[in-house]
Amino acid sequence: MDLFAPELLNSLMYEAERDARAVLDTLSDTPDGGIVDTSAFIPASADARQDLELDRRGRFALMFETLTDKYDNALRTDALLRDVAAGRQGFVLFLRGFSLKEMAFPDPSAEEVSLLQIEKLPMDMRPFHEQDLDEYEARFELAMSLAPIPVVMVRNPATSESLIHQFPGAAKAVENTFAIDLDHSWEGEVENLVRAASYVVVRNKVPGPGLDAEIAMVRRFERLGDTFFTHPVNVATDTGGTTAQPLNDHAIARMRGARPQTAPGGFELPSPPTCLWVQGDRRRRIAENVFFIFDFLNSLADRGQPMPRDMQGRLLFSAVAGSIGLERLDLLIMTLSSYANVVSQYRPDELPDPGPILKNYGEILGAVAQAIDAGHDAEAVLEFRDLPRLRTLMGGGEDAKQLIRATMGVLQRMQMRLRLSPDSRQ
Repeated sequence: MDLFAPELLNSLMYEAERDARAVLDTLSDTPDGGIVDTSAFIPASADARQDLELDRRGRFALMFETLTDKYDNALRTDALLRDVAAGRQGFVLFLRGFSLKEMAFPDPSAEEVSLLQIEKLPMDMRPFHEQDLDEYEARFELAMSLAPIPVVMVRNPATSESLIHQFPGAAKAVENTFAIDLDHSWEGEVENLVRAASYVVVRNKVPGPGLDAEIAMVRRFERLGDTFFTHPVNVATDTGGTTAQPLNDHAIARMRGARPQTAPGGFELPSPPTCLWVQGDRRRRIAENVFFIFDFLNSLADRGQPMPRDMQGRLLFSAVAGSIGLERLDLLIMTLSSYANVVSQYRPDELPDPGPILKNYGEILGAVAQAIDAGHDAEAVLEFRDLPRLRTLMGGGEDAKQLIRATMGVLQRMQMRLRLSPDSRQ
């Protein structure tokens, strides 16, 4: 498995790539010397084009918000884990059964159903793992009842919660809730967290192999006396006759006094506390698609064969989405600036009001570029002015932890965030 992109981001990437593929398919199906049928790609009116560009701005905002929320959380969690490792801070570990099965989402590189189609299916027919629909409420209540004690949860990054603020109680719970994104290495990382936690809370309403593995860790490291279960009747009594403790008012009172756990040495806490959304061969393919779009458009320009701006926009917006999925802020500067340049070239009778759209893109581009320039430690990792050098950096084998650290630094230095709803018309 090499795709851990959140459901929302994965769907938006897929839709952008589908739009780009339609352009390329049309071009490849046109005989040499033939006239390209552009009718499917040209909006019917200037107002229709305005709506399209506003919609794309909203889609970009959602993708960028997903990225920035991921790294904002990583920065907070990283600081907490440093305090934990130094013996300055205790925490409560929240376990709910880690699973990688959540990746049955549309593949941006394949012809599959979209997220919107999946949402129309009955819950028991959706291609996802079994869900505990009350978990959010239970987690928020736990965090608020334990505040200010930190509550640390582990998750598949595919369940990234950039839009979690929509749930009641989320705003208060987020203050002392921290998340660690894990991929294939999750078992070893969770073992270390079980050993380091002051207390452990297990949400065990829905059984599964991930939950069984986590409960086994609790027993193996003799933490059962510091662990509380939301559904203790679902936990078998261990060989020593120890029964599972319930999560109740008495347990909450104990955990409010959480102090740093003196854990045995020989292990490290997750650092950085997140992983890349796209890995392996799929990462390589997405990068190749982005660079292909650049090469293709440059070759047309070199030959003096201009492409209609609406078709260019489709291709470049797909490259923008790919850049975010790859978590390459340097590549994002190149793709977004190219896309914004296309938008800026429309005449007033083609695009009535591009100003607010271009202002948003310009603000993000300026903030990201300034933050990269301010971080001299990122020079060996990020490159947004020299496309051949960036291609070399990405093609030579990226160091995932080094890239994540560099991106964390960039987001930490950025002075702004872009938050828009898909339907925003401001």
